[in-house]
Order: sequence, then structure tokens, then C-alpha cells
Amino acid sequence: MRRTLVYKTVTLNGIKTPGIIHNGGYHFTCFDVYENGRVNDWNFEDFEHFIKDVQSGWVVTSIPDGEEISCFHLGAWKISDSKWYFTPETYIDYIKSLVLELNPTWANIHTYQEKKVNGIIVGESGTGTVYKVDTENVDKFFPKKVVGEDRSLFYILDGCYYLVRLLLFKDKSILIHGCGEEKLLDLNSLEELIKNGIVCSTPPLGAKVIIENLGEFTIAEEGYSNDIEEIFAELEDDYRKLNGEKTLNELCLEVFEAYKANPSDELKEVLKEAYERVPEHLRMYLGDMDTKDGEIIDIIYGPEYWNQWNEDK
Repeated sequence: MRRTLVYKTVTLNGIKTPGIIHNGGYHFTCFDVYENGRVNDWNFEDFEHFIKDVQSGWVVTSIPDGEEISCFHLGAWKISDSKWYFTPETYIDYIKSLVLELNPTWANIHTYQEKKVNGIIVGESGTGTVYKVDTENVDKFFPKKVVGEDRSLFYILDGCYYLVRLLLFKDKSILIHGCGEEKLLDLNSLEELIKNGIVCSTPPLGAKVIIENLGEFTIAEEGYSNDIEEIFAELEDDYRKLNGEKTLNELCLEVFEAYKANPSDELKEVLKEAYERVPEHLRMYLGDMDTKDGEIIDIIYGPEYWNQWNEDK
């Protein structure tokens, strides 16, 4: 008898919380902690494996003064005068408390089993989808979720620079977490906060930075930072993606493919315009891991670009 195949997608509830990965450097990130005890700390196995990640130093609870903290798509800074809120032991207890908040009886806790396909170990992504409950179209039996994207930025409050999570949703609303009470904004009000210097991407030397529920430190030296205007353009792109529109990267790649199929001066100029609309820190994704955006640069700027690049190094 022919079998009729079915499948079911299981939803796991989780909570994001700040953490630090030590892998060739100190990387600030947010861990996704799930009700079945799994923790996405760039590994995604089970709670016992998370404990081992802390004990091995993959997950750390502090960064030594003089070392650099990096934050994806935001920047990197050497720190001083740091104060950290957890030890490895208390951090494990804290993460366990988040699981218990979601799952008070500690029921159905996941046990990891390695999966192989044709002899190759296959992992799975532990990255969850950010969402908020829809308060406009209320359904008390089956609350609807509004999906979103999250980014890190600094929010200035009482003279301190809070490293916050900015959550942008499909309906264009924005929540800010990580500086006390939740703040509700939209893109226009966020733009005003940026213009007024309250939200930024580049804290000055000597600034006190607070990571809520993790630690605090002083900026001793900047390694690099991305411009706030570029990050705002990325947020606008997030909104396009959430609403099923093409992103600036996708639009640029479309023109790139059209140019390769039928090169012309007109398409070259269109490609240049599309490329320069892409936020600078995202242009590296306009190609594969080796070439990045090099092929597009060759087309629109020519060898003069690389000559100047070598001189500036």
C-alpha cells in the first residue's frame, strides 16, 4: 500500500538574552533560549551542552580590560573599567531560570542526538524569529504574531550608552529593549532620535556603556564602527524584506545579472546607482565568500579603485 506522507512543524517558545562568545575574540550577541532547554549560542544542542560551552570558555561572562568587544554590523571597541554581573556558575543558573520561566515543570527537555547524512554531520539553525503579539487584530484564542528583525544600537540615557536591541516589525512599529522600560517607536520617530543624537552607532572615547543584565564598561579605543545612516538604511531594508519586497541587495544583483547578460554603458550606470544605494557594510554580500563585491567594483569603478585601495591600506 502506498503511504500518504505528512509532516508537522513544531513551534518552540523562547526568550532572547545577551551573551558573549569567545571565538578568536569577544563577540557580543543574543542567545535564543527555548522552553525545551536548548540554547542557541552559535551551537545548538541541549542544555547539558550549553553548560559545557560555558565551562570550556566558548560562552564567557566577562571580557578583560584592554580586550575588544565586537558587535555584528555595529562595531568593535577596546574596553576598560569593566564590571560584569555574572560568574559562569550564576550565568548557567540564570539561563536555567529562563527555561523554567517558559517551562515551569522542566518537562520534555531536549536531549541532543548527532545527525548524519551520507556520513556528514548535519546541524540545524537555532535562530528564532522575533515577534510581538498583534494588538490591532486581537484573537484571544489564537493570538496572531507580527514577525520582525532585530538590530543592536546605542541608546543614550542619563549620560550612559545602553547597548540595546532594536526590534523592527512588519507593521513598521519598533520596540527598543535593553534600557529600562520597553520603548515603542516608528521609523519616523527613530529618525528623529538619530538626528537628536539619542540613538547612535558610535559611542565616543570615555563613554560608559551598559549592557542590561550582562555588564558595563568604558570605551577605551574604537576598532571600527558603522555609520548610523548606513544602519538606518539597513532597517528600511529590513522593512522591505518583512513585507515581501525586494531588498537593496536583491535589486542590485538583478541589475548585475542584467549587465552580465547584456553589457552597456547605460546598465553600468544603473548598476553603479544600485550598488551605491546598498549600505556599505552589506556590499560584501553581493558575491560569493571569496569574491564578495569585487566583480561589481571592477565593472563600475575599474582598476583605479584597487590602485587607490592599495594606496590607502
